Amino acid sequence: MSRTPRYLLPLIALSLLLPATSAANPVRVEGLVGDPREGMTFLFLEDSTDVFMNPALAGIYRNRIDVNLGIGAGNGITLEPLGGTLLGNSKFTFGLYLNRPADRYADQGAMLAAVAPIYSAGAPQTDRYLPIDMMLSFDLGGVALGIGAYAAFGRTRSYNEQFVIDDRQESVVTTNTTGSHYISASIGVAADSRKMAPQGWFRFTSASDWADTLSHMWSSGPSGEADEHFTDLTTGLQGAVSVSGGFRMPVKIRKSLSLLPAISIAYGRASVFSNNRLANLASEDDELISTALALTLGTAVNYRPTDSMLAVFSISTDVLHNVVSFDNLESDEAWAEGKQSQTRVRLPVITIGAEVDLMAHLRLRGCIRAGMALGLNNGGQEQGDEDGLLALSNSSQNNADPMLSASFGLSFPFEPVDIDVTVGGDLLAGEQGSFFSQAGVTVYLP
Repeated sequence: MSRTPRYLLPLIALSLLLPATSAANPVRVEGLVGDPREGMTFLFLEDSTDVFMNPALAGIYRNRIDVNLGIGAGNGITLEPLGGTLLGNSKFTFGLYLNRPADRYADQGAMLAAVAPIYSAGAPQTDRYLPIDMMLSFDLGGVALGIGAYAAFGRTRSYNEQFVIDDRQESVVTTNTTGSHYISASIGVAADSRKMAPQGWFRFTSASDWADTLSHMWSSGPSGEADEHFTDLTTGLQGAVSVSGGFRMPVKIRKSLSLLPAISIAYGRASVFSNNRLANLASEDDELISTALALTLGTAVNYRPTDSMLAVFSISTDVLHNVVSFDNLESDEAWAEGKQSQTRVRLPVITIGAEVDLMAHLRLRGCIRAGMALGLNNGGQEQGDEDGLLALSNSSQNNADPMLSASFGLSFPFEPVDIDVTVGGDLLAGEQGSFFSQAGVTVYLP
């Protein structure tokens, strides 16, 4: 979990003015296709946020500054500022962005779905501060190669001392330390020809979240005898990793019309551990493993009849399958193993977005998304562990709910600055609804 800092450092740089087709920013994508964490519909829009998925595309949107302030509402109200810059020339581009949440404009659905049951089972959750994106893009002559990295870290430490004086003296000193990381490394390629521009990427992600409690108890009895002992217990996520990748193929049908099919697939895995380090004992009685598979595929049509008008139509499907398994290694009973699976399918998701220049310094955009959300929950054989970390029930539940969301945005272009505002959210949602708003400034400097 990332925590938003109180302020975001402004990033100032000089660069070349982008052509009009590249005048895009993170706020714009949400006005045209909706919340980027819902169904990854940003896959089907050519926009500057593509660089977080595929760093090879950084050269297309080079020489810019983006500073955004967002407000989200789902599980509570959150502030979501984001800022960064892309600088370079026709051969090399460097990018640096601060405070992007890991699940925004990226393919991290499988990782987040895999770790969610581990947190629910009692694994510690430490806030991570000021995530950072770095990317490099190289033009190799008709083909761009990009590498990217994302990192966020968190750490806390607290100290507590208690004294008890009665018929004996007792002192208990406890030190609590927590830590976490979320690291991704990606590689991408992008080619360009007169009619087609194939793009592909691959990403590896690792995450951890742990808590260590070190206790020292010293006591003196009525007779003056002394006694002391230590405990050191560490618990947390273990082996939380994901691999993901995708492919897009923008195809120019004619000057004003293009087709953009895309696919993204990701696999995530996580487990929980508990270790008494001083006794050199690892908890091997129970094993809790969570895996997830995420798939998004679809296609979009982008139609630009004039330089002042754009229409986007996409149809897509996304699937998220999560399996939680529990194995009591000490039990010989036949029901000692349990599994629970959840599958969510959105089919189909139809997105219609449009953008039009109403006057020289006013641009209007909006979109509507609709689809059906199908859910399938299967509980395995009834099972639980002695610590109450996990309880699997022998039950199944299916549901089907309509989904409908909309967003609306305004842009105020004053060359070389764009000011954008977007608001949107769920109108109908089978799951918990969400709301988002964004305000941003993009500067294209000569």
